[in-house]
Amino acid sequence: QPIAWGLSKPSEFASVQPFSAPVTATLQAISPGGRWLAVAPDGQRVFVGDGIESRPAITLPIGLQIQSAALSADGYRVAVAACVEAGAKATETPTARPTATPTAGPTATPTAGPSATPTKEGASGPTQTPTPSRELTDCRVVIWSVNPALPITRTHNIPGSEPIVAMAFRPGRPDQLALATRSGTVQRYDLSTSKAVNLATSLGEIVDLAFTGDGGKLAALIGSGLVKVWDWAEPTRVEGYDFGTQGKRYDAVEFLQDGAWLALAAHPSDPQATPAPGATPAPEATQASAPQLELWQPGARPQPVAT
Repeated sequence: QPIAWGLSKPSEFASVQPFSAPVTATLQAISPGGRWLAVAPDGQRVFVGDGIESRPAITLPIGLQIQSAALSADGYRVAVAACVEAGAKATETPTARPTATPTAGPTATPTAGPSATPTKEGASGPTQTPTPSRELTDCRVVIWSVNPALPITRTHNIPGSEPIVAMAFRPGRPDQLALATRSGTVQRYDLSTSKAVNLATSLGEIVDLAFTGDGGKLAALIGSGLVKVWDWAEPTRVEGYDFGTQGKRYDAVEFLQDGAWLALAAHPSDPQATPAPGATPAPEATQASAPQLELWQPGARPQPVAT
């Protein structure tokens, strides 16, 4: 179950109720406002639910191996990045709940060069990227319209050359996306023009993307703790911050207070921090191995707020 912290009162937290029955999420995505939640329970379906109103969750049948997902701020658009596993046959069995038969909409074909061709979109908020056990081919980003006033529809099917490991919709502009590829490229993608533009290449293992609340800045988090921040209007203006700590791996990034703070989620990377099966860890070892949430201001020391 996802857990949401009220950062104004870090000691208090609220648990989001399961959609129907408890599920083990392979990845999840949360809309910028925090209302809408998408969960992939098995790598081939996505559940989309409303965190405020008690309405039945919508199930989107993907039929491919999902790599990442993202939700627009209004919850009306869902982006899912997926690939075909070598040796596996792609299937798509409609299981929408409430019942709805997805119909293919206009196909968006990127016109940018191969290096700027998106294949998947990243999620805003904590996202776990599945480690592929086979070669991934035929990667693509599928955009779904899930406006409750309209039929559930696939509006875009964007092919690409490699997996997209993180995605984020720009707040206030659901036609604009940020994408991160497995090779470490960060891209801007415009759904209205079907064009992708590279912001950076060869950054390393990108694990998450996040926008400020006004969509003016974009952050990319590398697993080592390095964060790159771009000005969306002037992408040549980029800042870099290395928040990495020895023995830690970073999983997610989010802006707080109009970009004044960065929140980073981390976990220990040292195998010795995790006790062997059946062993009883010492209290200090348990504390050291617990996931952590850190608050950072550029140039300041981190402030852990929860473990």
